[in-house]
Amino acid sequence: MYAKPSTQPPPPTFSSQQATPEVLGKKVQSSASQVATGHQPQTVAGPTAIVDLQPILLRLPVVMRITGLARSTIYRLVSQNQFPVPIKLSARAVAWLHSEIEGWIASRGRTH
Repeated sequence: MYAKPSTQPPPPTFSSQQATPEVLGKKVQSSASQVATGHQPQTVAGPTAIVDLQPILLRLPVVMRITGLARSTIYRLVSQNQFPVPIKLSARAVAWLHSEIEGWIASRGRTH
């Protein structure tokens, strides 16, 4: 006996470009969610459309990549009240608000 070949089509695959929202003027498009749910793109007023929709939480590895800081430096600055305080998600998980990290980066003065 042998297994009968499946007649179902393979599940759709999405590239990383499709999974990230794009801001085109005032229109927010999320290709992956549009394909998955069949909804049309949502129109939102303002140039910061993605931030206005919902808060974006960043985990430590992403914060480290964005800021260029090491884990120990981030936590040292938090303890010195010189870096945004993370939000506690669970007993062992924290995340930072994207808007607070962007604000911290903007507050850093250029030295040259």
